[in-house]
Amino acid sequence: MSNTLIGEVIAMETAALQALAEQLGGEIEACVSLLAGTRGNILVAGMGTSGAVARRAAHLLACCGAPAFYVHPSDQQHGASGAVREGDTILVFSKGGESEEINTFLRMVREKGCKVVALTGREQSSMTPLVDKQIVFTTPQESEPFGMIATTSSLASCLVTDVLCHLYLRQTGYTQERFAQSHPGGAVGQMVREVEDE
Repeated sequence: MSNTLIGEVIAMETAALQALAEQLGGEIEACVSLLAGTRGNILVAGMGTSGAVARRAAHLLACCGAPAFYVHPSDQQHGASGAVREGDTILVFSKGGESEEINTFLRMVREKGCKVVALTGREQSSMTPLVDKQIVFTTPQESEPFGMIATTSSLASCLVTDVLCHLYLRQTGYTQERFAQSHPGGAVGQMVREVEDE
């Protein structure tokens, strides 16, 4: 039974990820252009599971040469937003667009003149008027029995993040040599050194 369940979950999530190719179009390239043109920092935000995805996104974008950092929306309402500057771009993850912590944070940063890019599952929500550009994508259902835990949907958000990173690398011309400067540690650093020595 376990093997059957494992196969079913993998098949369900694989099908959901493959369906994303038909949902993503020109809007994702427009979002990458906005991110690549950021004069300040790229501040990545999300709550709950979306917050975990946002942390991953901030790290990967930094690996791609972006000045990207994760910020917690709630902390921003308790003084941390003092570090936000005009010229920063906010990249926000919110499946439903109804998180009050997120939307309050977005109202604050818009007053400072920041641009906002959202990855969301709803074309219209309370968050929609607060963003400049958004990438909308959905998954048929979550893979767990309740259909409420963000399993498949968070995996989809990670995949869309990976596409963003690929496009960001291409648009900014970030090179392997520059990557090597920021990642000398671990097995990846060793691999980079071996490539350089060839």
